[in-house]
Amino acid sequence: MSKKLIQYVYPKYVCMYVCMYVLVLSGTRNNLQAQFPFRAVLKANSGQTILSPKTDTSKKYRITVQGTYSQWTGFSDCHGVDAVWVYDVPQEEIDNFRFPPKTILGQPFVEIPHWVGDQTSYEFPPKQLGLEPLLSLSFRKYLGFRVDDEPLSAFPLDMKTHRYQIERAGTGEEFRLKILDSTYNLVLKRATPRYEDNCGELTVVIEEIIDDDINICSVSPIVNNGKVVGIKLDASILKQDTQYVNGYRNIFRDREQLGIVVNNKFICPDSIVCLNTIRSEPISVGIVIDRSGSMADTINGESKMIITKRAVQRFLSKLGSKDESFLMSFDSDVELNQDWTNDTNLVVQALNKIEPRSITAFHQALIQSVEKTKLNPNSQKAVIVLTDGINNIPPYENRPVIETLKNSDVRVYLIALNLGNDDEEIIAKENMHTFARVAYRGQMFEINDSQELDSIYSELGKEILAEECCTIYFSIPPCDPKKGEKQIVNIVYLSNDTVKTRKVEYNCSTGTITSLPDTHKSIVSNNPFGITIEPNPVQDMAYIRYTLPYPGQASIILYDNTGKSSTLVYEGYNDIGEHSYKIDTKRIIPGYYNVIVKVNGLSSSQSFIFIK
Repeated sequence: MSKKLIQYVYPKYVCMYVCMYVLVLSGTRNNLQAQFPFRAVLKANSGQTILSPKTDTSKKYRITVQGTYSQWTGFSDCHGVDAVWVYDVPQEEIDNFRFPPKTILGQPFVEIPHWVGDQTSYEFPPKQLGLEPLLSLSFRKYLGFRVDDEPLSAFPLDMKTHRYQIERAGTGEEFRLKILDSTYNLVLKRATPRYEDNCGELTVVIEEIIDDDINICSVSPIVNNGKVVGIKLDASILKQDTQYVNGYRNIFRDREQLGIVVNNKFICPDSIVCLNTIRSEPISVGIVIDRSGSMADTINGESKMIITKRAVQRFLSKLGSKDESFLMSFDSDVELNQDWTNDTNLVVQALNKIEPRSITAFHQALIQSVEKTKLNPNSQKAVIVLTDGINNIPPYENRPVIETLKNSDVRVYLIALNLGNDDEEIIAKENMHTFARVAYRGQMFEINDSQELDSIYSELGKEILAEECCTIYFSIPPCDPKKGEKQIVNIVYLSNDTVKTRKVEYNCSTGTITSLPDTHKSIVSNNPFGITIEPNPVQDMAYIRYTLPYPGQASIILYDNTGKSSTLVYEGYNDIGEHSYKIDTKRIIPGYYNVIVKVNGLSSSQSFIFIK
């Protein structure tokens, strides 16, 4: 969820962290392979192995697994297992003398816990018999989700959504995906499959990981006394995350990684302000609120209905002119109060007419709102559903709701307002967590006061609506309009070992400024020797450190950001292993530098900044 954006005045010295001079290897970015992203559904009762498309050895992939299923009978909502953990083992499983058995040779076996993790194992004979174990069985060895026949480690797992995400390098082969359900047969002394009593499924999405990119939202000149003295640039970092899970367009979170270069000279931005929202695609969002009788109850002296209306109106005020919304409410019936519209005033008018009454058809409202939103042609769509009560109108079971949510691409946000902790209310909240878990990018929030509710709707506004751009202000050197000069401005963003650049052209004659998106370059540092500069940025002294896999004649050359001026740091023979050399800062002036280490024709480079 997006953090609150605040004005950020860019310190002059901070921008010096950006490494400017690196080796240009490529002028274009590789496109995604057509077969990715890959999406698969693994049925728990099939025992099927699913193969992804073949991977590329030069790429990395993000694998996202989400959902729960059951490897035992007795679970009405078919949970009990997720991608990582086996848990909530039913008593029936123990009573039926399945693996692990309750007794062996009339003696009690180790009691099976109701939470079984990665490391749970059982010994035979049991220690109670006073004998040395002949066999040690790992419960996890025979159960669970597998990638390339390997179980997933315990973390990172989002326990609320039962969503697990890992990164794997491409191997040139397919990823093998499977749910393993086996029982170790003590008589046969081997694992035997057991899928017949399973239910449920896991959803797996595999996507190629793409580097961050720079997105230019808009650009305009800053004019003073008829002269262009600076540039106002709206830009963002396009964070390529899993589109099926939590993809988003990011702001400049790491501002020390941003730089501006004008005509090959580095300058610092005057300031960065992250307040504006610019979006290229409209949003369609369904607003669904509970109007049951309990919404007349008060929280801190105000009725729940009043504070809900206020929070919803604030959310609606954030919608753009092209965005659309509908309003739906529910008590014992579900009513469409206002159909899809771009006019938020109509939605507000309908909202103000809603009054609390009757009981709660939460399940039916959730189903109808998602089905309605799913039919909307916009690619960006969401539903926000608020309830303060327990579903007491058919359908009572979770299954119809779950099936609806699984078969839609609608983002679903569920808000439980002031639900208590009696048995029925706890079950209601658990059901909502289940719905959020199976929904596309679903989230569930438990809210107890008006401030929390305002905050949630505000944050949802940022998450659902925002494609955030930061405004970058910077001065530009004067140029002569009579000569028809042009200023080339490079926006530079450092992401790991990769520097991304986008160009903006300023025409002195016309005063126009245009972005040049087609000139995007990916500038990658070439560092096979693992060069490090410590410290970086350099203030007084620094050391170049690197490791050689073979001996040879070495040279270390220091280049400034133009690539023209150079200083020889070292020349001579290097043996295998680690090496360290001091940088003489007395011989250089503040600025950007690139260190090149050459050994037997192979080069390695790394950049640093010297600040006096």
